[in-house]
Amino acid sequence: MRRRKVRDGDGVLTMQQVHQLVAHVREPYKSAVWLLVFAGLRPAELCGLRVRDIDFVRHTVTVRATLMPVHAYADEPWRMVEGPPKTDAGDRTVPIPGWLCDDLAKMLVTRGDADRDGWLFQTRQRNPIHRDHFRESVVLPALRAAGLPTSIRTYDLRHSHASLLIDLGASPLAVAQRMGHSDAAFTLRVYGHLFEGVQAKLSDQLDALREATANSPAMGAIVNLDARRDLTQTGHA
Repeated sequence: MRRRKVRDGDGVLTMQQVHQLVAHVREPYKSAVWLLVFAGLRPAELCGLRVRDIDFVRHTVTVRATLMPVHAYADEPWRMVEGPPKTDAGDRTVPIPGWLCDDLAKMLVTRGDADRDGWLFQTRQRNPIHRDHFRESVVLPALRAAGLPTSIRTYDLRHSHASLLIDLGASPLAVAQRMGHSDAAFTLRVYGHLFEGVQAKLSDQLDALREATANSPAMGAIVNLDARRDLTQTGHA
């Protein structure tokens, strides 16, 4: 199935709106929403996280699995199925803020869970969280309380992650790596229009650099590219 492009108005949140949302998310799931926003996780990837996937020293989260609900069919009962990430690139390690690691550590201490193989986010019955139930019981009530559109999906927090990265000037390759996309071309197909504003911003920044350095003293001779290549090959550069 061909993925449509993400357009403005598709539920992409600003950081200010994310703050509004998280303020109304019930504990212990505030950290889960921040992970979606800061790591660009798919909802099924969030559900599949285990305690061992958080490196509290290096401040990273590693995506190794997804957890998906599978409906009953024929003689097969309803169940939760653990599987690999959506793509090979989906198996990834993403840096996250230190304060978020601290919040996750406090959550684990509060619930008295030292099992590194246990699910990172759990229900009161110690079961893994269900992607759809998470939206219905956590995300949707918080959207209502924050006065944000209830049409915003949990997946839109992943889109918000990409949008925020692009607004900060991240390259398509950097966005693709954090999102677990197979290649940067796919990232451009989905989020290409968002890069248009970044190009204008980069042009303005480049012109500002020109103005700031217009009256600077010369810092050395200019070496053309061919000369630089020669110096590099002979080991003098």
